[in-house]
Amino acid sequence: MLQYIGVIAEFIALLVAIVCYHSIQKSLLKWTVPFLMIVLFGELVTQQHINFLTSFRREFHFLIAVCEAIYYGYVFYHLSTRHSLRQLIILFVLTSITVYLVTYTFAGSNFSYFIFELMLFGFLLTAIALAYLYEEFKKNDKVVFIHSPGFWVAVGVSLFYSSISLSLSFYNIINTNGITVGGIGLVNFITRMASVILYLCISISIILCKQNGSESSLSKTVI
Repeated sequence: MLQYIGVIAEFIALLVAIVCYHSIQKSLLKWTVPFLMIVLFGELVTQQHINFLTSFRREFHFLIAVCEAIYYGYVFYHLSTRHSLRQLIILFVLTSITVYLVTYTFAGSNFSYFIFELMLFGFLLTAIALAYLYEEFKKNDKVVFIHSPGFWVAVGVSLFYSSISLSLSFYNIINTNGITVGGIGLVNFITRMASVILYLCISISIILCKQNGSESSLSKTVI
């Protein structure tokens, strides 16, 4: 069951996004359905649940990483009102895409480069999410943030990527010593548990976006 828990969380978030699509199609979350479809399908491939595509696991690892950088960069760019943070987000997205593509093209067979990039960009995305939260707390110190969809996206992203990046920091030690939890490698276990948190937060964000309507911080109509 543990090995499927992350995929189950993604599938539930996708169902929530599909059910609420009419309410989010003009919001910052309008790309959530195609994004989650790509991530879910990619995870099924990388975890070897789709046998005939197993040989493309490397390609799907990079595809998921690029899509995540674009999607979360897009959301935080439009959520943020601070020019410096927006510029940082643009730099983050362009740099991550470029580095992933260069690595895939010239060093794709060496997975250690990809692990390092996931760790580094995970910390950067965590910093962006926390910077957005700080911006909102500073601007609206009397607002009840648990009612804000943007708050839940930022919390989910910061918890997910900080957990992933910290575990990847010790990837070689964990892998060498064969540390497992419930028969699953520790890094994979942390990834699955962090996925549950991330996609639960995204689901809450979608539901709040639907409930809050035009008052939501994610209800801006953007391209």
